[in-house]
Amino acid sequence: MLVTRVIYVKAAEPRSFVILDAAMNDLMRPALYEAVQLMLEIKDNRKVKTQQCDIVGPIFESTDTFARNYSVSSEIAFGDLVAFFFVGAYGAVMSNSYNSRDIIPDVLVKEGEFEIIRQRIDQSVLRGLKDLVLITKPCVMA
Repeated sequence: MLVTRVIYVKAAEPRSFVILDAAMNDLMRPALYEAVQLMLEIKDNRKVKTQQCDIVGPIFESTDTFARNYSVSSEIAFGDLVAFFFVGAYGAVMSNSYNSRDIIPDVLVKEGEFEIIRQRIDQSVLRGLKDLVLITKPCVMA
């Protein structure tokens, strides 16, 4: 699962844009072969009207698009959290630092508990200006 935040909702015709803080470098499958991941807003919007929007990242590349004409709450707004489900191993393996963006951390969620198993890799590490401090606690899945 990839959890991300809405950073802007841009009204446009024929559809508005929901701009997320995640980008194509965090989840490459939609950019590479137009895969559509199940995306849900992390709040109860069952009784709210919906609207069709394009779900995009902040990189402003034509391929920085998670979904076109996707149904979301008409009340979706800045700061709302959304989750892409069934991201799987491709989310982590294909993530990269395109456009000088940090590589997002991996978080293991098990039985209501969570643990960071790969920390955020920022530009100072990627440029060799700072050493990457590895997480030494082993990850054990029972």
